[in-house]
Amino acid sequence: MPDITFLAAKDIAEDKAIQPEPAKLHLPEWYKKIPLKLKHDRVGLTIKACMPFQDSLMAGYILKNPIDQQFNFLTPDEDGNEHISVDINKQLAYLQHNQLFYNINAGIETHPIEQLGGTEGGCPFVKMNADRALYKIINPFSMVLPPGYSVLFCPLINRPEPRFTVLSGIVDEGYDLPTNFPIVLRKKGTWLLKKGEPIVGVIPFKREKWKMNIKIKNKEQYESSYFQYATKLKRWYRDNIWKRKQWD
Repeated sequence: MPDITFLAAKDIAEDKAIQPEPAKLHLPEWYKKIPLKLKHDRVGLTIKACMPFQDSLMAGYILKNPIDQQFNFLTPDEDGNEHISVDINKQLAYLQHNQLFYNINAGIETHPIEQLGGTEGGCPFVKMNADRALYKIINPFSMVLPPGYSVLFCPLINRPEPRFTVLSGIVDEGYDLPTNFPIVLRKKGTWLLKKGEPIVGVIPFKREKWKMNIKIKNKEQYESSYFQYATKLKRWYRDNIWKRKQWD
């Protein structure tokens, strides 16, 4: 079994509130509350019985927000002009002063919209972010992956986040610096992103060369697939196709 190791300064690595964790430990509350079967249908199953959806919720690991951050997105100033700002609590200043955040950049970090083509470049993220620079959530953890592996950083899978959207990216093994995460702001007004809130999904994968093919599936093949599916009361995928995944 390949290993993924998260590295940070001692005080960060030992802070349980922001330690990376397997995604399976953060199943959404709404998902937990859904029953397996419909109340008025003996064979009717809910999304709880959909193994592909369940696997997506449990895939990989989760990184958390390292410090409290108050966002002011398109809030009016004294002159009535809309602006964007981020207030970081005193915890960051304390950590920097005591040199505990060895892996974190100081202050606020952004991506100017010129890096995304500017207002005339056509990048949808610029318009979504009200033509303002993209704020970056600072991540204090770097990673060690086995040779031949990469990691996909992405928005939390099937966990809608109405306040912001993380831009996805792939990083290969051998990069020993923390990866920070540009975000597109979505929720207007003043709101708080609390320390310890899950923010980014981490999906490690083995790099392999793939070749795409397109072939025709004939009528007999379709009928065979649907027959197997129907005769096993919709458990055919789970009993015959599904393989258990492990994210420890």
